[in-house]
Amino acid sequence: MPNVDHFADLPTDMQDALLDYIALNFRVQSEYNRRHSAYGLKQHFVTTQDSPDQHVTSECFSEAMVAAGFKRKRTDESKPNWYFNARVPNVLKP
Repeated sequence: MPNVDHFADLPTDMQDALLDYIALNFRVQSEYNRRHSAYGLKQHFVTTQDSPDQHVTSECFSEAMVAAGFKRKRTDESKPNWYFNARVPNVLKP
């Protein structure tokens, strides 16, 4: 299963599915949510998709969040990851 690193590289149906998922699950808030990173949030999305041909990376998910109107801020971790100004529903909380 190849990684898809950029939102623009996803097929249109996957772009639509990802944007629909974001619109359904997240709301913009003023503060950055430091409890949930792009990696953690995208993991839930990946489990909802039956797409063995493509794997959405954290960067791809992050670009989709920005396209959906959210702001992102790099985490302090050594690997690239992002926080968003997103309210996360209880179902996605650890």
